[in-house]
Amino acid sequence: MNTSSVVTVVRPSGFTLIEVMAALGILGVSLLGLTAGVVVAFAGNGRASRRTQMAEFAQSRIERLIAATRSNICTATFQGGVVNCARMAGPSPFDPTAAPNTGGWMLDVLDGAPYTDPTFNPGVDQMAGPVVVLGDVGGAIDEAATLTARSSLVSDWAGGSGAGCASALIAKNMLCRELHIELDPTSSFYHIWVRVSRGQNWADGPVTMEGMVAK
Repeated sequence: MNTSSVVTVVRPSGFTLIEVMAALGILGVSLLGLTAGVVVAFAGNGRASRRTQMAEFAQSRIERLIAATRSNICTATFQGGVVNCARMAGPSPFDPTAAPNTGGWMLDVLDGAPYTDPTFNPGVDQMAGPVVVLGDVGGAIDEAATLTARSSLVSDWAGGSGAGCASALIAKNMLCRELHIELDPTSSFYHIWVRVSRGQNWADGPVTMEGMVAK
């Protein structure tokens, strides 16, 4: 009697070294792309956060002017209070893209120098002056540094440097605010422009807002 035997060859399970190396190579390339995406996302979030802070700084000035006593609003045609607003009397029509402290732009010094007593003087409010100094934690405002920087910048501007937001006193971690206010040709309302830039990079994507205030 003939008998036949069946031999079953069992191949070892798993992956070869070449397959593992190929998989690791693909994973490495994918991780590089993912890392680059995370870096870009973080940078984008930082820019968005900064733009939000700039917009808030601009909007706060417009809201203050809307709430201000009309006779105290300093314009290109009216010298209000003790602040000389002659720099607002730039060429007509007003060009919002003009360089700092030119063409009708004026450093936001309408509130004068900062005060140290919040009980009697609103000037201690950091959002009232021409600059805000950004802190290192979460983009918060460094209040003490803001008041010091504001005082130095106001003195520099009043001293005749005329640099405004292009002043060498403006650091990269500062937001600088300038404005232009003029009467409408019908003399029925004030037209307000507010521009906020970061550091001395006033031409690098500043935030510009417009508003109107009834006379």
